[in-house]
Amino acid sequence: MKGTLSFPLLIACGVLARLATSQNPSVRVEYELKKFSNARGTQQDGKKCSILGGSCNHKFTGYIDTSSPVKGWPGTRGVTDWPTLVEKKENSLILNKILSADICAGNFQVADLRVHVTDSGMTSDKLVEDFDCLSSGSIAPTELKSTWSEEKECKARYNPGNNKLTYRVRAYALPTASCGRPPARPHNG
Repeated sequence: MKGTLSFPLLIACGVLARLATSQNPSVRVEYELKKFSNARGTQQDGKKCSILGGSCNHKFTGYIDTSSPVKGWPGTRGVTDWPTLVEKKENSLILNKILSADICAGNFQVADLRVHVTDSGMTSDKLVEDFDCLSSGSIAPTELKSTWSEEKECKARYNPGNNKLTYRVRAYALPTASCGRPPARPHNG
């Protein structure tokens, strides 16, 4: 019959499609920012954020870099293009903020949550710290079977003795049809 596929050919196509998706599954990487501390309330240059000794006006921007996670700072996107994650006038924060990124094609190896923290002023923002928060390359087969990592400390670029940011991370395979769509459960923030 012209224009129809044979049953063995259909089975072979299905097997090949399944092999292709099992080798390069769609993956969701999720980070949970846990805690932040700027113990001395200072900017990157060591100056106090507030001349009155108050808290910094911390503004957190960032993104999950999955295309070039081991590339030097700031990665593949300029800092001015990063979305705002949190804004708070405190030097010690409980964040509990979840962020996610989907890798819909390709081979997931590792991700880097890059976080830029500034003291947001009336006329300008002054740098407080830049952080790199690396994931591992392990991928759970489903969200239900995924577990969060132990709480880890992001790598501070300037004042690691003063500035601390902790996080947890997990990665799991997801159906290709769900890739790029928001998770079913709401994210906080």
